[in-house]
Amino acid sequence: MRFSFIPPMPDVERTQRKIRYFKMVVGIQVFLLLVAVLSEQVLELLGLPHATKIAETLFFLGVGIYVVALWDMLRVYTQSRTLIVSLFVFIMGVFLIAFVTVNPFFRPFNPETTRQLSLVVMASLFGIEVFAIVFTTLEMIKREMPISEKLWGSACIYLIIGIAFGGLYEIITVIDYTHFNLGPPIGASHFMNSIFYSFLILGGLDNPFYDAPNLVVRLSAIEAVWGNLFVVFVIGRIMYR
Repeated sequence: MRFSFIPPMPDVERTQRKIRYFKMVVGIQVFLLLVAVLSEQVLELLGLPHATKIAETLFFLGVGIYVVALWDMLRVYTQSRTLIVSLFVFIMGVFLIAFVTVNPFFRPFNPETTRQLSLVVMASLFGIEVFAIVFTTLEMIKREMPISEKLWGSACIYLIIGIAFGGLYEIITVIDYTHFNLGPPIGASHFMNSIFYSFLILGGLDNPFYDAPNLVVRLSAIEAVWGNLFVVFVIGRIMYR
């Protein structure tokens, strides 16, 4: 992935480039979702040792690639060198903090420092995802797009919503671990469970975490409504171009 600025280009070339970026990000999101939901259980089923560490490592690397891919996609939407460079530096800084703080192999800080740095990482990741949702949604609203671009762009936004709400639930946990405890301690495994919970809500499936606190239940209702409204929005944009 080259660090370069994307110059102005004809609409056809720009559309083709955006579709490639959408496909790339969706592929990474699907990988991240499968790792979060299934990897540890599949590895344990196969009897592999250190299944949790392997799953956490795959997830940790997947999140890093995912965030860089979001940055790469956002380059299509702006010609601002300042914005592009600032986002890149910010993302690299956040990933470095995450690598030192919550990697699956060692924790150099005490629990309170780890909690505070984890909050910085999760809030930053959530902000980047909101940034990507807003930019991509505005692009889809203000421009006439071919059907393939609409579909890939919509899939990209829908999956970002699920992962972003997973991050929001994780932020609640980091602020107060007793408020929404999904089992594992704060770290990659807990974030994986937060994403699992988020996609249960987004997909309209039954919630197995019956002791979820009131704040999480209310946020879950917002996520479910937002997901349904987004589907209506996509269908409307496709049918009434």
